[in-house]
Amino acid sequence: MSVNVENTLAAIDVDIATYWQDILDLEADYLVANGKYAQAVATHDTLPVDGEGSAPENLADSPTDQVEDWDDLVILPNTIDCSLALDVYQTANAWGWVAIFEATINGVTWRKMLDQGSWGRDRVWYADNTDAEDTLLAAAQACWTMNETSGTRYDSISTNHLTDYNTVGYTANGVVGNAAVFDPDNDEHLGVIASLFANDVDFTLCGWFYLDTSTSGHKNQKIFRLLEGTSEKGKCEWENDPHDMKFKLFNKEAKDAVPPTGVVEPEIWHFVECYYDSANGTIGISVDLGDRVESATVSFDEDKIDRLHFGALKTGNEVTVHLDQWCLFDKVITLTERSYLYNKSAGRELE
Repeated sequence: MSVNVENTLAAIDVDIATYWQDILDLEADYLVANGKYAQAVATHDTLPVDGEGSAPENLADSPTDQVEDWDDLVILPNTIDCSLALDVYQTANAWGWVAIFEATINGVTWRKMLDQGSWGRDRVWYADNTDAEDTLLAAAQACWTMNETSGTRYDSISTNHLTDYNTVGYTANGVVGNAAVFDPDNDEHLGVIASLFANDVDFTLCGWFYLDTSTSGHKNQKIFRLLEGTSEKGKCEWENDPHDMKFKLFNKEAKDAVPPTGVVEPEIWHFVECYYDSANGTIGISVDLGDRVESATVSFDEDKIDRLHFGALKTGNEVTVHLDQWCLFDKVITLTERSYLYNKSAGRELE
């Protein structure tokens, strides 16, 4: 029998939070006693195994491998359905440790990494082995890689190509290859006229966005708009104060969505998903695999959306936005599928 992935991971997160201070204390104490960080592996159903430690000859230098025996690593009780690895790492400019939590749910392995060193942090669960590409392609209605440098941006799986209005630019520094760049002062946007949202069916519209530096005087920035003719019926929008996201469809909003870091900062690529759940009549939004925020019941009329615009028509003092790897699916995608597209913040090209 399959279990609910999101609920299971949320329960594990509660346990990890309970024992996280124990892990911090262990590493701090071990460093004081041994001049190096601890490295070991523990599983939820067996005793910990011998691990390896890494120690720098000089604490200011990067570590070198050195075997360290372990008799026990009693941090997580065996009632928690996840495994833990404490791994010491080194890069060209940094060294430290990372805690890697792992859980297998419905045959898919999920991992989360947390650290207190000088390396980067991945605070969200991500799927390690999955058939998500097949299920996503089966549900995909359109995919725009935004890899073109000018003109039409092509739909890689169908014919819902995006028309270029007012010469949308590009950058070579997208999440995957090139990305489209929209200058709001020039009313730059991409659009398609098609009944992509008809028949009151589920949908998810998701992709990557990057905002140039903002100031307190900047207005909110629209990422995409859903229209009937020239009348706006829905939108995904970044709010400058307090730096979060909202998705509006007709007269309802799902708002205040933030990533696990707590704020949607400019000058960083973010992954956003906006969806409509026809069975429950709700819309929702999430950022960077953060928690989904949903609205109250939405009344969806299939005759009220006939075009999609990326970028925003000028209303005054918006910030420049970059967009990359956008897809439309005819369902509410799962956490496993979101994780596959997010790909530990590296993104994927689906075609």
